[in-house]
Amino acid sequence: QTLKWDWEDAIFLYGLLKLTIGLENRGDLEAADFRDYLRSYQTRWLKEGPPEINKSDLCPSALIPLWLKRGQNTDGMPLIEKVAQYVSSAPRNELGAINHLGSNWMGSLFPPSIWVDSLMMYAVFATQWGRDSGNQNLLEFGASQPRIFASKLQNAAGLLHHAYLFTTNQPTLASPPGFRLRGNGW
Repeated sequence: QTLKWDWEDAIFLYGLLKLTIGLENRGDLEAADFRDYLRSYQTRWLKEGPPEINKSDLCPSALIPLWLKRGQNTDGMPLIEKVAQYVSSAPRNELGAINHLGSNWMGSLFPPSIWVDSLMMYAVFATQWGRDSGNQNLLEFGASQPRIFASKLQNAAGLLHHAYLFTTNQPTLASPPGFRLRGNGW
């Protein structure tokens, strides 16, 4: 009941979702408790309504109702549709990706950019919902993102920088220079 509709809690829940699937496949009875936990997250946000979806970090929470829908729980459709609307209509940059910080106040302060995090934030949802709903445009959009991000963020060894800034036409570099190991996990 206290988890936010934001990327940190969504990534925890997505991990729990994957664990639940594994437990269900083994016939483990604990899976029902985890499914109930995920369902309570969805119920809370159906009652409260999610925040305005205006940046990538607010998209992965919809992976929970999307998965529950596959189990025939269609209650979460308003949550799915809200994120699908953002991912479908958010402006695309010249690469064909969505500005990571979106159209909120942070997006207006920070230079236009793509962050490797967005592969998990909106691309996974776009691909899964595109497939599940039969929306070929959304499916192709989501599936195109890894190649787009790799073209600007990946070095010759396959490691990924965290972000690419359009104003400098180069990846951001940490000080000291480093790579985004979490990004390689995305």
